[in-house]
Amino acid sequence: MQKKYPTPYPEVNLVLEEVLRNVRTILGNNFVGMYLYGSLANGGFDRNSDVDYIVVTNNETNDGVFLELDSMHKNIATMDLWCAIQLEGSYIPHQSLQEYDPIHAFHVHIDRGKNEHLHRIEIDNPVSSKAWWAKWVFLCEDIRERGITMMGLVPQTLISPVSSDELREAALAFLESWASNFLDHPEEITHRGYQSYVVLTLCRIQYTLEHGSGASKQVAAKWAQKTLSPHFNSLIERAWIGRRNPSWKAETEEIKETLDFICYALENNQMQKNYPTPYPEVNNIIDHLLANAKSILGEQFVGLYLHGSLITGDFNLKSSDIDFLCVTTEKLSDEIISALEEMHAELSKVDKKWAYQLEGSYAPQEDMRHYNPENGPYPSVHEGAFYLAGHESHWIIQRHLLRKNAVIVEGIDPKSFIDPVSVKDIHGAILEFLNEWWIPMLENPIKLEKQDYQAYAILTMCRMLCTFENDEIASKPASARWVKNSFDEWRDLIEWALSWKEDSDISKKNETMALMQFTIDFSKRENS
Repeated sequence: MQKKYPTPYPEVNLVLEEVLRNVRTILGNNFVGMYLYGSLANGGFDRNSDVDYIVVTNNETNDGVFLELDSMHKNIATMDLWCAIQLEGSYIPHQSLQEYDPIHAFHVHIDRGKNEHLHRIEIDNPVSSKAWWAKWVFLCEDIRERGITMMGLVPQTLISPVSSDELREAALAFLESWASNFLDHPEEITHRGYQSYVVLTLCRIQYTLEHGSGASKQVAAKWAQKTLSPHFNSLIERAWIGRRNPSWKAETEEIKETLDFICYALENNQMQKNYPTPYPEVNNIIDHLLANAKSILGEQFVGLYLHGSLITGDFNLKSSDIDFLCVTTEKLSDEIISALEEMHAELSKVDKKWAYQLEGSYAPQEDMRHYNPENGPYPSVHEGAFYLAGHESHWIIQRHLLRKNAVIVEGIDPKSFIDPVSVKDIHGAILEFLNEWWIPMLENPIKLEKQDYQAYAILTMCRMLCTFENDEIASKPASARWVKNSFDEWRDLIEWALSWKEDSDISKKNETMALMQFTIDFSKRENS
């Protein structure tokens, strides 16, 4: 019987089979399957294409396996085959293909190139989080619908269907994060290879926005030349030349035309809804909140803003609050407050799950300029309850985050009504939070009986330690990475918190309390 090869390209098959053979040996029972995607699956593969693949695992890759895989890739790169250095692959746990979770989104990856090394992709800011979510959607749709199975379960059993709306939302998110970044940093485009990649990727993004489906570079480029402004036809045509000559320097005029194409794509899609988050369910409840709040507040409405984990890059659909702030022109009357209370009760009827996750308040614009514990109380909502409450000391930090990178659902820029927050004030707010919440918990650790709260506490301590040392508030994944590298004795505990799942039966209560005490002692030394 004639052997069935995964691709029509003999040399590519040799390299891929070498990868598969080694990966199965290294991973053992952790191996689930290996799949090809990208141009090998979509069509249009040539000698300039990446050899895109994904290896699905049962669990995350530990340090020992990482080193073995890295050694394997170094050996494969020495093979006397043109495609040996064009491998671009990822090693991803199957759980990460089921649901996007930014805390667990980092994985092992190899880029194409002669001197590339295996590394861990991590998400450490809201912009990269938005772009990575979009890539995750593209990856899942590509593998599920067109992926080539080299070995393992069919991808439909591992990946849920991706809707056209989700693809369009991902394309818009990618355009607004990845592509628009070049407008601020055009120096990142240095060679024709990358400049051509940007142009052809813009064609694919706009194709997806129009059709709600993916396409190869060739199909998307032909569509773009027929459909988009003819002004860019020559740029798209020249992209194929640049692709064949990737080391050529990108000329100034070529870069300028590429930036113009990005601006065109952004302007051309202004009619597309600018969703505030990457999560359709969250966007839906925010839409309801915005429409109803504006209807009730009328001319008193200043703006609606998202903060918390939605802007720090560690939002979890299952457990995170949807933190919002609605800013008003003045203190609200009892009549307006009653109307808001009724509105939130109605939201619970429309969408109980997501209304329950709303946590926010309605505050006058003048009260947001500086933190004052005497201000308030404000109409507030949390876990379905509506009440009046002031802003506690952690709002010093929330004001800083709102000013720096709030998601503006609608309204004026928060910088216009929130003054800069000093490092001293941020440190003071964390100290107060430790004194008010975490120190008493050491005496009465009942909340720490739950493993999910242990994981939350561990990652919160990481963020505090990172902030004390670096004077900036980072995401939980970035903070955890910094603490692991700075304090090796906490590495295993932090890895446990990052990888914690609901079905875990391992308690880390004592270790969590030890890290809490370490953080308290560290804060006293740093602020003495």
